[in-house]
Amino acid sequence: MVPIAIGTLADKYPSMSPFMYTLGNPVMLIDPNGMFSTDLYDIDSGEHLEHIDDGIDEAIAINKITYNALKDDGKLSNNDAKEVGGVSLGSNNDYEDMASIIYAESSGGLEESIGIINTLENRAENQGNTLNDQLSSDTPYGVYGVNNKSAYSDEKGSAANNKRNNVRKAIMIALYSNDDYSNGAFFWDGTDLPSNNHYNSWGLEFSDSSHNLWDLKNTTGRSQLITTKSLGQTTFSKFKNQESKWYMSN
Repeated sequence: MVPIAIGTLADKYPSMSPFMYTLGNPVMLIDPNGMFSTDLYDIDSGEHLEHIDDGIDEAIAINKITYNALKDDGKLSNNDAKEVGGVSLGSNNDYEDMASIIYAESSGGLEESIGIINTLENRAENQGNTLNDQLSSDTPYGVYGVNNKSAYSDEKGSAANNKRNNVRKAIMIALYSNDDYSNGAFFWDGTDLPSNNHYNSWGLEFSDSSHNLWDLKNTTGRSQLITTKSLGQTTFSKFKNQESKWYMSN
């Protein structure tokens, strides 16, 4: 393994150690030259198709049939992929980082994962920052999956692979669609809902019986929430009496 040259790529990506192999994801990626890479993903399934050591930090969504044709012709490059319809997903570093966080937060369903991303987008719009800004434990109310990103690369087996693919596809859909699968949510809760603060301290009202995945009673608290949707094993919610820019005062 050749480390990233100090003063070149290391300056461009200060958050990454110049001695960190494959962006900290050696299970999914290889990097014999120590360079950042273009990574190609199947736009229909989210499957990781190819890792290209070209020094370009970019994720590209592409049709798998088109990808196979490029590979057969020996024209598999960043520019070639985009010239035949490949869609940029931005920095591959950011894309994989987001995928690892959503992987930790979701039970693995496609729509559930999209809903979680939409919730983060709602927070970002309200707070006046970006989706990437929300992927931190330091933002208002935080994202707990930031502390468990290793599961994305550590978990093995077909179920883990399917979950990874769903999460990657969910990001693609959320980035290029105006649909909000969360129905305007600013919070999400999984199987820990019966024991966490949103239910016991904040107070939660189920606006529809289909949102009540654990047969719970409504509760009241200091920051009353109301459910907006349930997808997979996740219940989505927002403040019952939500004012614009509520983040600024909470």
